[in-house]
Amino acid sequence: MLRYAALVAIGVMVAVMLAGIRECTAWMPEGDSPIFAPRKSGQSPRPARAVSVEVQNPSRQRLWDVPVTFGQVFRRGDITGGVAVSMGGKGLLAQIDLKRHHDDGSVRFGVISAVLEELPAGGKLVLDLADAKPAGLQKAAVSPDDLLRTEFDAVVRLSFPDGSTRSLSARRLLKQAGDRAKT
Repeated sequence: MLRYAALVAIGVMVAVMLAGIRECTAWMPEGDSPIFAPRKSGQSPRPARAVSVEVQNPSRQRLWDVPVTFGQVFRRGDITGGVAVSMGGKGLLAQIDLKRHHDDGSVRFGVISAVLEELPAGGKLVLDLADAKPAGLQKAAVSPDDLLRTEFDAVVRLSFPDGSTRSLSARRLLKQAGDRAKT
């Protein structure tokens, strides 16, 4: 049954990509993985929102800490930076793996993963995906020099069956790396 569900999900995703559909529904049949299909909605998305994804729980049981992962196709120009995921106007922590880009550089396809705190029994939640600035690398709170000015060290010692041992010191590695050290 799971293999059949996976094949159906792949077929639906291909159909969604070919049709250029902007809204999808995800539902979780009991005992199976989430499956995604076109969302039937007469509403057009708000300009700030590129795509809406509806997650449904058809079971009679409330679900907690629900992991959700799905692939999403975007139209040319909809997502030019990163992807922001929100639910009811509130930002949701998510991991976005951008797989393909259009020739103009905008995102064509990405895999989105998030954990929903709660999914009510028989309920639905709508996730909105929108264009956002990608989260950039932030300056490290502690530099290698800051660490070396302290007594910081982390040592790994390995003992092998033949009696030999090996060790590695983080402090020694930071000193050896000098200006090339990254934290």
